[in-house]
Amino acid sequence: MELELDTLIEAEFFNLSSDLMIVMKKGRLMQVNTAWKQILGWTPEEVKGRQLIDFIHPDDVEMALHVGKAIHKAGIDIYVENKYLTKDGSYKWISWKTFAKSGLVLGVGKEITHDKEKDAHYRKIDNYRNSLLENARYLIISLEKNGIIRTFNRAAESMLGYRAIDVAEKITPTLFFNKSELQERSRELEAKIGQPVNYGFDYFLKSAQHNFANEQEWLWRRKDGTQVPLHLSVSPVRDEHNEISGFLIIGSDISQKRAAQKRLKDSETIFKAMNDASPLGIFLTDANGECIYSNRAFQSLTGLDLSETFGFFWNKIVHEEEKSEMLQLWDAAIASHTNFQKKIRLVSSSNTIKWVDVNAALINEHEPSLGYVGIVVDITKEIESKRELEGTLITLEKSNKALDNFAYVVSHDLKAPLKSIAAMINFIEDDLKAGGNNASEYVKLLMGRVCKMAEIIEGVLDFSRIGHHAVRKEFINVKQLVTDQVEFLTVEKPADIRIEMEEFEIIESKILLTQIFSNLISNAVKYNDKEKCKITIRGKLSEGHCYFEVEDNGPGIPEEFHERVFGLFATLRDERVKDSTGIGLAIVKKIIEEELNGSIRIQSKMGLGTIFIFSWETRM
Repeated sequence: MELELDTLIEAEFFNLSSDLMIVMKKGRLMQVNTAWKQILGWTPEEVKGRQLIDFIHPDDVEMALHVGKAIHKAGIDIYVENKYLTKDGSYKWISWKTFAKSGLVLGVGKEITHDKEKDAHYRKIDNYRNSLLENARYLIISLEKNGIIRTFNRAAESMLGYRAIDVAEKITPTLFFNKSELQERSRELEAKIGQPVNYGFDYFLKSAQHNFANEQEWLWRRKDGTQVPLHLSVSPVRDEHNEISGFLIIGSDISQKRAAQKRLKDSETIFKAMNDASPLGIFLTDANGECIYSNRAFQSLTGLDLSETFGFFWNKIVHEEEKSEMLQLWDAAIASHTNFQKKIRLVSSSNTIKWVDVNAALINEHEPSLGYVGIVVDITKEIESKRELEGTLITLEKSNKALDNFAYVVSHDLKAPLKSIAAMINFIEDDLKAGGNNASEYVKLLMGRVCKMAEIIEGVLDFSRIGHHAVRKEFINVKQLVTDQVEFLTVEKPADIRIEMEEFEIIESKILLTQIFSNLISNAVKYNDKEKCKITIRGKLSEGHCYFEVEDNGPGIPEEFHERVFGLFATLRDERVKDSTGIGLAIVKKIIEEELNGSIRIQSKMGLGTIFIFSWETRM
């Protein structure tokens, strides 16, 4: 029985269906249902009477024509998918189920745009995944839950020498592991979880079950039997129920890294050996100027061990007097990105003071800085030798000057008694020739000149001996020494000598102290112009220094002569003093300055007397 068109149109389901429905004859739409409006935007009136091909995407037209011919000629039912034009100009996927009856083609179309887009998305993801797997530089292996290899990418083939076809769906990665290495780590995992771990893939399964991250370095065996070091991350893949459904292994070949690490370790070993063999102190700092390495010579020089040199070590070893300046200069060098150089004093842990020359150069002259490499050289002996040389030169200059002066004054002062002696001899000779009686008187005068000359020569010898002979030092009660000197001193005029001195002892040469006080007291008496000579001797010990004063009530010394009176053979010509050699004060000054490393000065007012003030650092 043939199906009438009107009967189809009047069928209750035709317009109630949510799918597209058509009645078509020779490719022309005889009737469509209202779903066209809902799905494609066209009303039935806009579609009725038009060719179905008018709504098909141009790319699908050729296929649609072939399908249409097959339906009309063979009368077969067919399923086809095409893209159809919507009223807004876009296209939607429609799947058609058609069949022919009595020259008419009936069709039911279902929109499958979402399914098509979803399939396209998944295909795109698959393409990306396959591209990633095959082009990645990393080894990527996916595993079933039981450890059987599912995928084995091109990088894995390159690193291990196996083809994917040889291992996929056939073996577990246990074949690749170093047996002893896997066994050792399985025992370690057993200790952590308190459960047995079977040799093989069970190690990774148990690690995942206990939520242990598994990212380590392994030695894997290649197909040719050689071993390759790999950094592997083994992660579980979980399903929608959070159950482990498989594993993913991602790895990289670290052969070059291992080789670089070995070269670095070898170079560090060589560097350390070279630095420890160096007699120079060497240190390295970071960009902030904090020490990260020091060699043995540096540790020996500073008295710090290796751990104590780490960080900022300058404030531990720089002498307090130089610390502030040193730290400011070091900070300034770091801030200005410049090299550093300075000679400083270090105080080691044993409180030994050393002079060092510090030179620190930037490791990288351009930003960012990598820090400094520094060399510390002990220049203590050099500094001490330089100072000793400077002292020697000063002493030599003084000696040369003194020698010049000595030669002059000796030749000058010895000429006078020699001329006088020669004159006396002539007088005696003339008197004897003339038969006079004055020869005896002339001989007395001659002996006086000879004694005078002997005193000068003895004084010169005393002066020259100072500084050239070692003298014995001993504990001396200074007040007692001065008291004894006053008692035994022979003076030619009455003298009131007072000793206002504290009781204290020092370690010094008794001979030298005796010479100082003997000459000063003798001069105070000898040159005194008063009827009664008054002398006061004061002394005290304070803060490691001896302080003394010898005061008299004599005529005083003009200020312009305060330095001159200490010269060899220098005297203030006083007609009342006939036997002065001019050597006493020169001896006093030389002893105080050269032997005791002290100083002496004069304080005087004309007519009111003179005070000789002197001091030195005690050896107590």
